[in-house]
Formats: sequence, C-alpha cells, structure tokens
Amino acid sequence: MATEQKKEAFRKYLESAGVIDSLTKVLVSLYEEPDKPATAIERVPARPVPRRARPSPRPKRAGRPSSPEMD
Repeated sequence: MATEQKKEAFRKYLESAGVIDSLTKVLVSLYEEPDKPATAIERVPARPVPRRARPSPRPKRAGRPSSPEMD
C-alpha cells in the first residue's frame, strides 16, 4: 500500500471512530476559553473522551492468566 493510501485509510479510520470530532471539540473549547492554561496540553486531558471514541476493551485470550494491569 502506498504512503498516500495509508494516510487516507488512517484518516478515514480516525473520522469513523469519532477521533476527529473529539479533537475538534477539545480544540474549539480551548480556543473559546477566556482563561487559557499555561500550557495547552493541561487542558486536553481535562475533557472526558466521549464513549464512542473510546477503544473497546480487548477480548481476553483463553489459556492466558488475566491481571488487572492487562485489562
């Protein structure tokens, strides 16, 4: 697969997963905020991720021990 095709496929993936919308909302809210934080990155984690943009939990594999860190 050519580089441009990979970029386009990844862009479509981000769009279909709702990532583009979520990032846009966070950036717009930062832009509209009257009291900007000292560093913009402080603002990004403060916003909850919409449910549809969260990755779904991985299915557990049979035969492997499960630990809370791996879930």
